[in-house]
Amino acid sequence: MKLAEALLERKSLKEQIAALKERAISDARVQEGDEPAEKPDELVVKINNLVEQLEKLMIAINRTNVSTQLVEGKSIMEAIARRDMLQYTSARFIIF
Repeated sequence: MKLAEALLERKSLKEQIAALKERAISDARVQEGDEPAEKPDELVVKINNLVEQLEKLMIAINRTNVSTQLVEGKSIMEAIARRDMLQYTSARFIIF
C-alpha cells in the first residue's frame, strides 16, 4: 500500500469510528422502557475492531515516515515535526 492510500484509509477509519461513536451516544439516549435502535455491545465490538485496524495502519504510516528520506536528507517525520512547530509558532504570533 502506498503512503497516499494509507493516509486515505486512515481518514476513512477515523470517520467510521466517529460515526459509530455518535450512533452509540444517540442509542444511549433512549426513553426509559424503550429499546435502543442498535445493540450497544455490537457497536462497541465494531468500534474496537476499527480502532485495532487504525492502530496497525498508523504504526505502518509512522514507520514509513521515519524511514523515508526527503531530498534534504531529513525524514518525512522530521518534516512533519518542523511543519507542526512552524504552525505553532505562527499561531502564537497571531494571538499577540
